[in-house]
Amino acid sequence: MRSTSDDVQTLSPAALAVLALASGVSVISGCGSRPETTRATLAPPPAEAASLELERSVSSTSALLMAGALCPDEARSRADGLRLARDKVFESGQSGQSGAALPIRLLRESAALIFDLEVVRRRGCARSSLAAPVPRDGWPLRSIRLTSGFGERADPIDGDVRFHAGVDLAGLRGDPVLAFRAGQVTTVATAQDGCGLRIVVSHDAGFSSEYCHLDTADVAPGQRVEVGTPIGTVGDSGRTTGPHLHFGVRLDGSPIDPLSLLVVTADDDVKGNP
Repeated sequence: MRSTSDDVQTLSPAALAVLALASGVSVISGCGSRPETTRATLAPPPAEAASLELERSVSSTSALLMAGALCPDEARSRADGLRLARDKVFESGQSGQSGAALPIRLLRESAALIFDLEVVRRRGCARSSLAAPVPRDGWPLRSIRLTSGFGERADPIDGDVRFHAGVDLAGLRGDPVLAFRAGQVTTVATAQDGCGLRIVVSHDAGFSSEYCHLDTADVAPGQRVEVGTPIGTVGDSGRTTGPHLHFGVRLDGSPIDPLSLLVVTADDDVKGNP
């Protein structure tokens, strides 16, 4: 009868280390008088890795912008790179009320930086004082819960990838919608593009804001509004999956990320993905 010891293969410490790396477990090496623990070096979680990549991109681009070293073409390239990095952060997050919180301070900082780069690209100048972030009372809803970000995203209804020219904020039907800064109402109408009942407000310096999927509108075209003025209520008119506010901002007619103009704090509950 053959000894069972013939079936046992002794692995070298190096081989054990390879197995450890593959399995993610620890191996105690028997070499030397003081055993050492060899542990696999695990890659950071996707959300953490995406945030680190975005943070590095923000840091390097901010330094170039502050030094005045960006021409319009380079500004456009840098803005595109930041958008890609932001998309990875959003994709690594979880949607819904119980989703993991996204790094909102970093997202706000990167959105503001993209805005600065767009100004350089279009106007060849730095951000104007009129583009300074508005305070908390300038948010279009009293509660802050981001459920869909700005940019390319999978459509929540049919799954097709489309450009989302704003952000979606969770709210209950009937919640007051507020003007995010002073301006004049230019449009109060039901849109044919899926936005439902929409209000558009024109602001200074080429800015405008839009508020979609409303249940009611409490203003009329030509009316002057101040920051925080109630202009309507949250609803689910148009093409939606439920009550929420789609909030968009445009500069010279082109959509920009609203987060670039809104102040957020660590206490703000901003979750979700595009």
